[in-house]
Amino acid sequence: MALPKQSGFNFHDHAADPTVDGDLLRNKEELKPFLEGAVQKLVMLRYPGVNPGLNQLRNPSFEVDADGVSPPTGWTRNNVSSEVDNAEFYDGAKSVKHSGAGAAGVRQIIAAKKGQYVRISLACKTSTASLGYLEMKVGVAWQPPVYHSGGGTWEILTDIYGPLAVDADITFYNGKAAAADDVWCDQAVLQVFDAPFFDHAAEHENGGDDEISVTGLNGLLADCQTPCAHDLDSHNPCTLAELSADVSDATLIDTADARLSDARTPTAHALGGAEHSADTLANLNSKVSDATLLATGQATKYVVRDATTIDKTLADFTTDGNWHVNGLDLSAIVPAGAIAVQLEIIVTDNALSHFYIRRDATNTFNRLNTFVQVVNRTFARTGMIAINSDRLLDYLASNVTWTTIGVTVVGYVMPT
Repeated sequence: MALPKQSGFNFHDHAADPTVDGDLLRNKEELKPFLEGAVQKLVMLRYPGVNPGLNQLRNPSFEVDADGVSPPTGWTRNNVSSEVDNAEFYDGAKSVKHSGAGAAGVRQIIAAKKGQYVRISLACKTSTASLGYLEMKVGVAWQPPVYHSGGGTWEILTDIYGPLAVDADITFYNGKAAAADDVWCDQAVLQVFDAPFFDHAAEHENGGDDEISVTGLNGLLADCQTPCAHDLDSHNPCTLAELSADVSDATLIDTADARLSDARTPTAHALGGAEHSADTLANLNSKVSDATLLATGQATKYVVRDATTIDKTLADFTTDGNWHVNGLDLSAIVPAGAIAVQLEIIVTDNALSHFYIRRDATNTFNRLNTFVQVVNRTFARTGMIAINSDRLLDYLASNVTWTTIGVTVVGYVMPT
């Protein structure tokens, strides 16, 4: 069936006469891109003189691929890896897919007049941030691209330009940057307006020309609203316990509660006084971080350790004449709960020097001192030193070139 010539194009039944080609439309599917723009109107009756904002793009949703190969009908490509895809789409049944490791995209060019405003938008999907993008060229000047944020979901990308300083061609471009990931684009829109494009939603928001007030509206709003300042007694009555449940940094107390006068920073008082309840030694020890409390008359036992090699050698120490706090770590050798450790220390040097070990900076007299009194001779000593619960000791070695430093745990004391 032949249709009369309309709007500058002909319809031709290609199946009946395959010899005719050229600029004629071959089937009804090819008619769709010419009609899609007509049904995507932005009617702005509120702003007289504004162009209705028809979509100027041909085949904007990439539903038509007349020849079955890249690019989609009505679009020009810059890389063979842009093609129609029916696996992913924002609306309709197809989209254009940009794939491969290189940059790829498709474009259309629309003429616009001086003084007009241009709005473009695109549905885009990709998993990589700043890979898929929408871009507009005004005349010869490319505008900054609008990028997809990544994450593998559809996003609407939008850009606005205007007013045009001169008559200019507007290039609508969608595509991908050079990276090995796929980008899908759908629902491309290019609209030209004779007056600035208005954001209809913003007109009704706070400060807009037609701001919507919720005063006097019945029912509940869909979105939670930030409450205005109001008295606490404007709420429904509730119990003190219910109020305390909603307070995160304190506990509310009844003004008639006798404990109210005591709800403050405590004054100095005896640990065994009436302010504290009786507790076990084990519970007290769980609150002490630097020692282990023993019961009066509690026995201890010495555990012999049969060491087969020196535990800490010269390479384990820094010999700079300074105290190294917690520098001698015996936690892998001495078990938790030990209250003292017996050490064998050997030193050799070609100068008169000293090597000290202490419990900590507070207990400075709880220490073992070893000296080289004759050069190039080995001196040894064995001694016991109290140890904290972390089993870490401090040490100091003279700032000389040592020949030998050796520390070995030969036993330790445990409470029974």
